[in-house]
Amino acid sequence: MSAYLAEILPYWHQHIDQPDLPAAARFNAWYQVDDGTLAERFGDLVETLLEQPDGARDMPNTAATVIVLDQITRKLFGHSTRTYAAHQAAAQIAGPVLVSDKRRQLQLIEQIALAMTLGNTEELSWHDAALAWFTQAETENGDDERELLQAFRDIAERRREIIRQFGRFPLRNTVLGRSSTPGEAYFVVGTGCEFG
Repeated sequence: MSAYLAEILPYWHQHIDQPDLPAAARFNAWYQVDDGTLAERFGDLVETLLEQPDGARDMPNTAATVIVLDQITRKLFGHSTRTYAAHQAAAQIAGPVLVSDKRRQLQLIEQIALAMTLGNTEELSWHDAALAWFTQAETENGDDERELLQAFRDIAERRREIIRQFGRFPLRNTVLGRSSTPGEAYFVVGTGCEFG
């Protein structure tokens, strides 16, 4: 499994972390990785990690595991019970790293991946931890990196507000077989919010 994990970060950096691009382009690249290529190259790895998520020990493999469980599962499975279960597993790995000095062994874009992972959970404490990290990271980086951090922070803040308001992501209710309150139903239909 480690050999497959070793392919994740180079692939991710190739498509996501391009410092010569403006922050807006780097931010948009996060959401434009080709789904077909991901399925072909990493589909088997996704299945393995879904069955045994906590197999990583060193920081590069930890970051790769989180990216697979949080980002790649969403691209392959969309809004599904498998994706949401994988998000939870990813957060359990990412959270302790992000709030410790171990995170400094990772490149900034990898730390961002960990922070965004926490924002995909329905636990307010993880959202708070992600925003605390963004605040600290913005003080530790230059203007170009701060612009990138602020773009991701904006999403993190909007997701946190949903969890603060509802205690969960209303958009997930149907997939997870949960009944929606009138307020949640309006939020999903009336606002067109896609976060969940």
